Amino acid sequence: MQSIQPSVQIKQETSLAEILDRVLAHGVVIQGELVISVAEVDLIYLCVNILITSANPHQPKNE
Repeated sequence: MQSIQPSVQIKQETSLAEILDRVLAHGVVIQGELVISVAEVDLIYLCVNILITSANPHQPKNE
């Protein structure tokens, strides 16, 4: 009979600075909608599209 070895999981902690660095390096898109209504009548509709990325100062400009 063979014994089954449990898998070993290594937990890596990621700092907030590392997460922000990865997000800014690759970019992220946040998209959402908000509707405020009273008595099934839409009063306010808000659509949000946000692109977050870093600017590359070393990229040559097209002139």
